[in-house]
Amino acid sequence: LVEEDNNYEAKPKLHRHLTLQELSGNPPIGTLYCPSPLLPVYDRVLNDFGLPPRKIPRTIHVSMKSRCVPPDIFEALTTWKDYFPFHSFYFHDDQAAD
Repeated sequence: LVEEDNNYEAKPKLHRHLTLQELSGNPPIGTLYCPSPLLPVYDRVLNDFGLPPRKIPRTIHVSMKSRCVPPDIFEALTTWKDYFPFHSFYFHDDQAAD
């Protein structure tokens, strides 16, 4: 994409990169309603301050149709969060992909 000024010179348009939090569309905790028996999944965003540096980020991405998931999937995702306590967890649903 280019942007033209009054001198008719083409300049590249500058775009701000969205953060992972913005891309995942994480709602505030406690605000997502899911019909029974589905359960809501929220992101967990951590920083790496105080941890040794790594080449591979401590980030887990999960993608499903909706943030409302069946209890067995919710339990599996909770297990991952428990097993990887120093990893950020981003959930991407169809709404976040649009």
